[in-house]
Amino acid sequence: MQCGDKEASTIKRFRVTAEVHDGSHAIHVTLFTKELQKILKTLEWNSPLETINSVNLNKALLSVTIIAAIKPSSGTYKTTTTNTYSLQTLYSLSPKQRSAPSLKRKMKVEEEAHKKQT
Repeated sequence: MQCGDKEASTIKRFRVTAEVHDGSHAIHVTLFTKELQKILKTLEWNSPLETINSVNLNKALLSVTIIAAIKPSSGTYKTTTTNTYSLQTLYSLSPKQRSAPSLKRKMKVEEEAHKKQT
């Protein structure tokens, strides 16, 4: 961003479109810089966000299953046709939230579905 200040710096920001699915349908979510930093921390990437090559990141993510929880977000604009969700990686969830019955149930269903496929 050019603002006329010779000592101004640019901050690289990211917006990543992701798809979360459970086998029956998909929910499209948008991850912004903070969420991407949490995922990279979970993957134990030690490189600064600004130096990460998106092609290499995609290759790394293909070989990894990221378990995440989604929850409906209360937005300012209520509509009947779409729902807004926020994505929480398990890294950012507290142990109390990870042991919540609804998340345990979802993880158990996913494990059973995976066993049926193999």
